[in-house]
Amino acid sequence: MTSKLPNSAPVVIIGGGICGVSTLYHLAKRGVNAVLLERRKIASGTTWHAAGIVGQLRDSSSQTELGKYTARLFRDLEEETGQATGYKQNGTINVALSHVRQEQLLRTHDHAARMDVESFILPPAELAEKWPWILTDDIKSALYVPSNGQVNPLDVTTALSKGARAQGGLLFEHTTVTSLVVRDGKVSGVETDQGTIATDKVLLAGGMWSHLFAKAHGVTVPLHACEHYYIVTEPMADLPSDQPILNISEERTYWKEDAGKLLIGGFEAQGKAWAKDGIPSSFEFDELPFDMEQAEPELELMFARMPALSGMGIQTFFCGPESFTPDGRPYMGPAPELEGLFLATGMNSNGILNSGGVGLTLAEWLIDGAPSRSMSPLLASRAHPFQANTAYNQERAAESVGFHYGLHWLGHQVLSARGVRRVPLHDQLTKAGAAFA
Repeated sequence: MTSKLPNSAPVVIIGGGICGVSTLYHLAKRGVNAVLLERRKIASGTTWHAAGIVGQLRDSSSQTELGKYTARLFRDLEEETGQATGYKQNGTINVALSHVRQEQLLRTHDHAARMDVESFILPPAELAEKWPWILTDDIKSALYVPSNGQVNPLDVTTALSKGARAQGGLLFEHTTVTSLVVRDGKVSGVETDQGTIATDKVLLAGGMWSHLFAKAHGVTVPLHACEHYYIVTEPMADLPSDQPILNISEERTYWKEDAGKLLIGGFEAQGKAWAKDGIPSSFEFDELPFDMEQAEPELELMFARMPALSGMGIQTFFCGPESFTPDGRPYMGPAPELEGLFLATGMNSNGILNSGGVGLTLAEWLIDGAPSRSMSPLLASRAHPFQANTAYNQERAAESVGFHYGLHWLGHQVLSARGVRRVPLHDQLTKAGAAFA
């Protein structure tokens, strides 16, 4: 990579995960030669071990458009840069085991039609043809989106960095940002262990490091790292390379082909916070110890859903960290506490599928002053000052893992980290029998 830090830059990006590198790429595309600083190697935090699933249908029309953009970007990036990305348009299948989930799939099917994303409702018999290894007797229906797919996270991050540098973007690895330079309530530079860069715009895309770094500068970024588990089988002779990805939300599992093997992961109803005493400074491409007791409920469902797993070798029991936010949504856009600081962090294990849209949107924010699409559900300004409480984030993030495949409804109440903020009349209201939300 580049060897000497510049004295100044129009934008400095902190963090070399896929979202930071994507923003560097999109800024370079528009002629802004930004600087990205990474404490170790690019993608060495959480990006490298991601499953790499690329879905397009999101909660809103604007976010779905960005999901579609990401899929197109991954498709075309290899041709543009000459760097393989491992992108495969093998499709995704979401299944319903209950009437509630079936209704949800039908609504998603309607949303797909509105967004011009081809999708099909599959009866159990057709699902069994596409996934002959699993039991389908209790499955009511499935939603198949052929244009979804998967990508190799490390390869696609490398391709984005190559594309960014080809157009003038600067990327520095093994460069630790120690602090922001702040004058009169505004960002004026970035201090690193290699020197200082003058700038009036900084993007914090530091993933699980973002909370404490922001907190040290009086900025609230509520998130914390939690453990994420998956297994990888021995090679399967009859597993096609274009096998559609399978999501079984009610069992909290996802299934995908991975270099001739089957990768199966899960998002527990109640996760497990990691690094409560801080992330080790040496962390780089690290695995965490596999907590069999924590992963056991999802593992049992995997083996029950696919009985043949019992006779197959499991090559890898993997555990790695992912950052989760209190409401399960990322933080994007300007930080209200500090002028010139922008955020793209807290991806809740959706960093790969968000990355293209995040880079495009943050480039617009940094250059034009506003994104071209509404990002209101993801605005960084929604964070409350009390959410700077690190213990609160550790407790809530563990519950947020369960949001990933949980059902959502209006008025749904979280159970963890309650009572952090109370009104002065709380005790009197409690005695009067009040309910709190």
